[in-house]
Amino acid sequence: MLCISSFWSSGPPVVLVDGLKGRGMCAQGGWEEVPLGQALSLLDGAQRSPPDGFRRFAAEIRLTSSPLREVSDQKLLALVRKAIRLGRLLAVRQTQATTVVSRTTALRRLVAQIEKQARGKLLFRGRQYKLVVDVDLAKLPDREDYETVGQTEARIVLAGMAKENRAPAELLGQTSENITKDWRAPFSQPDGLVLLRRIPTRAAAAKDLDPAITPSALRKLRDEGWLEIVLVDAGMEPVADKDYDVRLADGGTKSGKTSEKGFARLEGLTPGECMVRFPTVEGPVVLSGEA
Repeated sequence: MLCISSFWSSGPPVVLVDGLKGRGMCAQGGWEEVPLGQALSLLDGAQRSPPDGFRRFAAEIRLTSSPLREVSDQKLLALVRKAIRLGRLLAVRQTQATTVVSRTTALRRLVAQIEKQARGKLLFRGRQYKLVVDVDLAKLPDREDYETVGQTEARIVLAGMAKENRAPAELLGQTSENITKDWRAPFSQPDGLVLLRRIPTRAAAAKDLDPAITPSALRKLRDEGWLEIVLVDAGMEPVADKDYDVRLADGGTKSGKTSEKGFARLEGLTPGECMVRFPTVEGPVVLSGEA
């Protein structure tokens, strides 16, 4: 933060913060955005004497790619003014309201904003997701239709959503900061936002009145089975040349390495559930597969 108001001025001090962070502070309550004209006026008042910590603040937000020792104070102030106009920096101050919005209320508002912009559906890689505030999880009517996504994977999914859906990208960034740590009921409880992923439903098989499948048809069905794997890291970048082991639906096994694009495809498999393992990968990974 960088204070741009005079220490003798009345009211809460006005500070400059990163635009995304500032809007998140205002959404959670306790802070309000200062009008653009007032922010620029305060900055103009600092033209003769830059605020303490001004150059440190410019370095922290990477205001310019040029070495700061080569840039004058006046040039830096001009760059800050431009950043405020573009919304990269935001002037905020603490509210003087007597009541403070609770964290639960702020998180509910955040979820409502995201659902409105996403038109009620959060989608990523063909899967449907839902955001729920911790205290509302137990009251979710269709809770059994969703599985909980762990904190690390949840942040990866939200980052992916932000890339695919630019409109709520800023709100999804705030959401990532409030994702609950992993918990284990009943020994601990969620604290923050919970990301849920809808469990695919399987249609009930109709009663088969046709004759039993022939050996030749079974071989053809087996030859048509396939599996694709894409391995990515926390930054959604492909992970190349990693060993994988696959336990097939028929009990057999296959192994190999991912390509330079983190990709692998197996064909001629018996259709069914497969289990994929990466013996040399440490920590959580995202596995996207289709069979």
